[in-house]
Amino acid sequence: MNVLGRALLHDFTVVVDYPNGEIRLYSPDQSRSVCGLSTSKLLEKDDNILALPIETDGGQMLTLMDTGATYSFIQKKVVTSRNLKTVDDLYRTSAFRIGGRDFGPLEMVVLPIDGAPQIDALVGANFFSRHAVCFDYQGRKVSIFN
Repeated sequence: MNVLGRALLHDFTVVVDYPNGEIRLYSPDQSRSVCGLSTSKLLEKDDNILALPIETDGGQMLTLMDTGATYSFIQKKVVTSRNLKTVDDLYRTSAFRIGGRDFGPLEMVVLPIDGAPQIDALVGANFFSRHAVCFDYQGRKVSIFN
């Protein structure tokens, strides 16, 4: 969602609720009532890409929330440079904190993400299948519900 469709979705507050099988669009002026308190700020990167800062037991990372990704991924260069422990090209965090709240653990496939060199990881379906997420694009905020 952060790449494909971002031009369209930028004009809405979007709730991605995979656990209930729903994606809902709201006008930006409804973001506070729909999203509630934000979990974290979204940071604008190159090409208007909105990135989410997270913290794991492997340190701080800059991620893309990608609702279309079949799984979560971590850059191979991050795993190598931080000497993170992997098993069968999988990195499993014991903690996955967003805005101070722990949503972990989270498993990530290790691979090079050539199209987004400034990003450390992509958060995909294995995260979204457990949490409803509200994107307030106008306010550059994200709220995550258990």
